[in-house]
Amino acid sequence: MRRLSSAQQICRLRIVKRRLARRLLRRGHPVGSLCVAGRHRVDVVAFNSALAGTPRGQLEQSSFVDRQGRTWNCLSLVAPADFRFSHNPDEVLRFVHELRRQVFVNGRFQSRGSRQKPSLYVELDQILQIDIEGALILAAEFDRVRRVLGVRAWLDDGRWNPDVRAVLHGLGLHQIIEAKRIVESVPIADFIEPAERAGIAVIPFASGTRADPKAAQKLRLALAEHCGDPQDQAGMKVYEVLIEAFNNAVAHAYLDRHSGDGLPRVRRWWAGALVSKKDGYLYLVVYDQGVGIPTTLKRRGIVEAMVGKKRERNDADVIAGALEYGRSGVSKDAVFGDEADGRGNGLARMCELADNFPEADVRFTSILGDVLFVKGGLVERSNLKTRFGGTMVRWRAKISAHSEQD
Repeated sequence: MRRLSSAQQICRLRIVKRRLARRLLRRGHPVGSLCVAGRHRVDVVAFNSALAGTPRGQLEQSSFVDRQGRTWNCLSLVAPADFRFSHNPDEVLRFVHELRRQVFVNGRFQSRGSRQKPSLYVELDQILQIDIEGALILAAEFDRVRRVLGVRAWLDDGRWNPDVRAVLHGLGLHQIIEAKRIVESVPIADFIEPAERAGIAVIPFASGTRADPKAAQKLRLALAEHCGDPQDQAGMKVYEVLIEAFNNAVAHAYLDRHSGDGLPRVRRWWAGALVSKKDGYLYLVVYDQGVGIPTTLKRRGIVEAMVGKKRERNDADVIAGALEYGRSGVSKDAVFGDEADGRGNGLARMCELADNFPEADVRFTSILGDVLFVKGGLVERSNLKTRFGGTMVRWRAKISAHSEQD
């Protein structure tokens, strides 16, 4: 074998290092306290710190068959049977956090350009119940994976529960994450019938990176088809609160000075709506994967309590305080001081929609805080056991008698 000179050895070493770096970039393997996922960095220390004490999701040894009929061994991440975030938040969040861990920290999905098959199968066919909050969280996670890693999902939707499949398809899961179907054994027409039979009208998801008036107007008009005249006062208020929610997500959710959970940020909001004619309610949800309301607001401590303001001991207290005092990330009590736009009552404004319906409430969920504002001013607060990454605002309103007849 020919002996290499020192210069040739150095050149060969540099080539090996470049190849290794490209391989790490594709796979997302941990490098010290950071790992690389696609073209984004993941702060593993921040991620583990944020989830300290959180139970892990359910992983099983499994296999799947691709479109060519080949069988691949993999780990299977099983979704809980009850994927209703309003009823089962802890199990839903454990599943989401485990999905994030396996994809971004452990590199189970491969990035664009990799020839290797994914080593994680996300099993959704165990889901028997799902609500719009759970569906929106699920869609947003797959959308972030697609945008960060350049990986499009292949959905094995032929095995899903028909009612769950109807809701996810109606909300536009396939479209928003640009997914393809593994086996098209179930025709698309069969996706729609279960929702119609259950009396559910589903409005497709929307997503964006700015406070988009067109997206807000589109959601408002879609709701108006099921909830009355699009020019009425309630319809205009839907538009206003959506713009307010989009503004808050764009301006305050993704602050560079806060690492959050250390995962890649796509700096987007997601929104969706659903009308249940069976129980006579409409549901409207806006979600972001940012740092959370309690992070952007200064918690009131002993000093504030001495001057007559309520002391805030946890995340729920912070959110409730923002509602009660009209305090948000742009007010004088916020960490970042006064801002020129003067929007000091962002969260309180989002509650104004409740005044336009005979029965309504607004739910704010962020980090470990869960606060429910009920029409009339009642604020109920509770604390989650499992950390919620980001912020979700959910409006629920009783449809008027005129709307139900229409």
